[in-house]
Parts: sequence; C-alpha cells; structure tokens
Amino acid sequence: MIQQLFKFLMICGIMLGLIFMVYTNLSKQRKDKSIIYLNLFVLFFTLNNLQITIADYDFVVLTFYERKLLLPFYVLIIPAFYTFVVHYLKAEQKIKSFVSISVVLFLSEFAVRVAFFSIDLGKNANYIVAKYAQIEEIVNLCYTIFLFLKVVYIFLNQSKLYENVASYDNMKWLKKFLIYGFLIIVLWVFAISFNLQQVISPNIPVYYP
Repeated sequence: MIQQLFKFLMICGIMLGLIFMVYTNLSKQRKDKSIIYLNLFVLFFTLNNLQITIADYDFVVLTFYERKLLLPFYVLIIPAFYTFVVHYLKAEQKIKSFVSISVVLFLSEFAVRVAFFSIDLGKNANYIVAKYAQIEEIVNLCYTIFLFLKVVYIFLNQSKLYENVASYDNMKWLKKFLIYGFLIIVLWVFAISFNLQQVISPNIPVYYP
C-alpha cells in the first residue's frame, strides 16, 4: 500500500515537473539565467525520480548491478537550486559559483559507471559496485549538505542581497523550501545510516519519504 502510494506520488511529481518546464520555457522570461537554472533544478529532480520509478517499480527489469549504477542526477539538484538562488538575487558577481565543481563531480561519477560496465569484476562484482555506490552516496550527501548550508547562509545572513528582489516577502517561498529541503536531508541521512551495514541488501523503502 505504501509503495503504491509513493509510486503514485512519484509519477505525479514527474508529470508536474514536465508541465512546469514546458510552462517556463514558453514564458517571456525563459532566457533569464535564474529561470534557466530553475528549469535545470526541476529537470534533474524529474530525471532522478523518473529513473528511480522505472527501476523500482519494474517498468524496466534491471539487475542488481545495473540498479546500483543509475545515473546520479540527484547530485546536480541542489547545485542547480543554489545557482538559481544566486541569480535570482542578482548576486552572481558576489557569491562563488559551484557549477564547474558540480559538473566535474557528475562527469567523474558517470566515468566510473562507464568503467564498471567495461570491466569484469568477477564473483565479487555486486559487492564492489554496491560498496562504491554507498561511498558515492555519502560523498554526494556531504556535497549537498554543504551547498544547502550555503543557501541557508545566503538567506539568513546576506539580507543586503534582497535589495535586488522586489520585497522580502518574495523570499518566503525560499524559507518554505529550505524547511522542506532540511527534512528531506535529515531523512536521507537517516536512510544512509540505517543501511550503512547493509551493503548488498539495503532497505530501499526507507528512502521512499
């Protein structure tokens, strides 16, 4: 029952993401950098949910090895949002960009996947790839937390940047998003901690929230 509920929510989220991107790309502000990065944020979030839905709900049957090597779109979600916030505040000249670092991180993890599919790891293949996936997820979590805290810092301590926004009230949506993002990260930390000793057989439903 719970799995079916989350399956429904994931599919709805994917559809809403697609609708949002179509809508923003038809708007007059579509060429604004803040909108571009907002679209990238939604795109990476949607792609991540799409491949998880396809893999976890048997739309496509994957081996254990293949399931562990899904593309890490999730590592680009917070970097895209961070960059969106920076451009939304018109503060790109004042705050460091992490676009290059994020792209390099994603491409490095993509290269590792190509390598894993190119070599024969023998009878320990599943354990090796599962252990790698576990370590990679921890690294990506740390990077996500770092950028999330940067966004929180901008929101709490850089009020002078809001001069470029119509009013402070326009930032209430960011506060709500940060609260939601904080809860997601806490649940993510819990899921990783819960499965730390379960390299081969992690409890996947723990990740559903």
